[in-house]
Amino acid sequence: MKVIISGSSGFIGKNLTTYLSKSGHDITRLVRNAQYNDPSYKTVYWNPERNIISPDLFNGFDAIIHLGGASLLSPRWTSQKKRQIKNSRVKSTTLVANSIAELPNPPKKLIVASATGFYGDTSDEITGETGKCGSGFLANTAKNWEDSSSTAKKNGVNVINARFGMVLDWSGGSLPLMSLPFKYGFGAIFGSGQQWLSWVSLIDTMEAILFLLKNDVTGPVNIVSKHPISQKDFCNTLATHYSKKVRFKIPESIVRTFFGEMGNELFLSSSRIIPSGLIDAGFKFKFSSLSDFLKSSA
Repeated sequence: MKVIISGSSGFIGKNLTTYLSKSGHDITRLVRNAQYNDPSYKTVYWNPERNIISPDLFNGFDAIIHLGGASLLSPRWTSQKKRQIKNSRVKSTTLVANSIAELPNPPKKLIVASATGFYGDTSDEITGETGKCGSGFLANTAKNWEDSSSTAKKNGVNVINARFGMVLDWSGGSLPLMSLPFKYGFGAIFGSGQQWLSWVSLIDTMEAILFLLKNDVTGPVNIVSKHPISQKDFCNTLATHYSKKVRFKIPESIVRTFFGEMGNELFLSSSRIIPSGLIDAGFKFKFSSLSDFLKSSA
């Protein structure tokens, strides 16, 4: 299968490019640096900030995987940071979708990154893909992000909005940095610790995307483990991995004071999301237990 990937220099994209290539697929990287050249893969230039894209860029491809977007992490979400987070997702997806919509022979499949933030704070409610869009900045951003891919559907393209949870691997992403305090016995629980976290291993993430490429699945798909975990249990599991204990708790008021809206949505919000779409389609997860994942991949 001929696949073009944007966001291929990010944590997920970099690993996915290698994984799909080793699985026998012909990969092209969509890059933002006109001078960049990767001897291992074909590269094509675009610039979504300036709406620069070749009209026939996607001709001849079977599928497009559109990843990327500015990092959510920041000391605080200023108005400028929030615009950057939203625009980096919506503008680039709009450009991809509109370009596909004009092709006489478009790729059959478009997999667009989204996030479980779409559902907002789900409290204790178990939520699958039929769950409604929540409230808050992340939910609003995810809704706009997914809506911006809709024009591709008018050209008969199968659009899949991949709603990622927290993707974990020791090789990169959030886990190495997140685990450091726990490694030295200074790990802490944010707020009550009862809020749910929807996580997934990197290998399951890559295998899920390959599964979506090869199978007849459409619409939103949650890419998360079958077993979300409370933040308290997550922290205790991570501490136990290092033979330590969690001795500290950071009150909600402190989190909100120091991190503002970002702290409220990223650290205190509850996300109890399940991958109903993948399960119903027959996908088999390698890891369901966080402790098994931590042991096997360290």
